[in-house]
Amino acid sequence: MKYFDIHTHTPSNNGICSFFRKDSVLPTAQGYYAFGIHPWFLEDVEEQFLWLAKAVHHPRVLALGECGLDKLSKFPLELQIEVFRKCAELSEKISLPLIIHNVRCTDHLIEIKRDLKPSVPWIIHGFRGKLALANECLRHGFYLSFGEKFQEDTLRNVPIERLLLETDESLLEIDDIYRHVAETRGVSLDELTEALEINVRKLFFK
Repeated sequence: MKYFDIHTHTPSNNGICSFFRKDSVLPTAQGYYAFGIHPWFLEDVEEQFLWLAKAVHHPRVLALGECGLDKLSKFPLELQIEVFRKCAELSEKISLPLIIHNVRCTDHLIEIKRDLKPSVPWIIHGFRGKLALANECLRHGFYLSFGEKFQEDTLRNVPIERLLLETDESLLEIDDIYRHVAETRGVSLDELTEALEINVRKLFFK
């Protein structure tokens, strides 16, 4: 393991590819996967939960997600919260990390996390917020995953032990993002890679 992509939508042997019930491409025996219910796609929720309860037992699944809350989704926030809580409870039941989609809903996520008191890691993917928001998330035990776009001051100040990297839907390769992040943080690529490998093994391969 050198560069590891914790959230992508392209099957990969060095990353976690997120799938939803609507996806026409199905997982193969290679690569690693996460399954979730996205807040943009909450049609047929009951059917999605039946699918998810089976899908998470795929032998190559490393996480549940992405799931989350999004103020820009067309679906009511109340429904999103209900679905997210069920996803979070499932991740706890099967002891898999939860990969979270968050758009302008940090306060709600913190409230839910306080209520559920999860033992599994909660990871906010694609984090682009300012340092104050990052610190609030860190205080409540979240991990933060960064991709192609980020606030440089935030990235420089997130503790390395809470940091992860991803491509999501970027056209960049994960090694390009590693190089950019190493440069931004003012560390060598080898130093960054070694530290993030520890995080990845701790969260996904223990």
